[in-house]
Amino acid sequence: MYTFIPVKPSIERMVHILTYAGIHPDTIEEFRTLIQLCLDKNVCTFRDVVYQFPDGLPMGNPLLPLVADVLMETLEEQLFTQHSTPHVCFWKRYVDDILCVWDGPDESL
Repeated sequence: MYTFIPVKPSIERMVHILTYAGIHPDTIEEFRTLIQLCLDKNVCTFRDVVYQFPDGLPMGNPLLPLVADVLMETLEEQLFTQHSTPHVCFWKRYVDDILCVWDGPDESL
């Protein structure tokens, strides 16, 4: 999943979280500038070939778990607030891995 994380929406979500927490706007703008520098033009090398990710992050990027967690939290929030989930008995997530216990029909899943 990591290589498919949409970076810009994830940054906007982080900025939203900081704004909601009451962080000073100057600090938020500095954070936005720094995180964009860190996540822009991501490249990695494999077997002497350089790959650039137009969006997403290469494996091994130290910010990867943070950005993935923010994205997954956003998706979970949308799932559980915008949709009825009566058949979800248990939901547990660790970074981008999810264990869901479902007691409904396959068609509803």
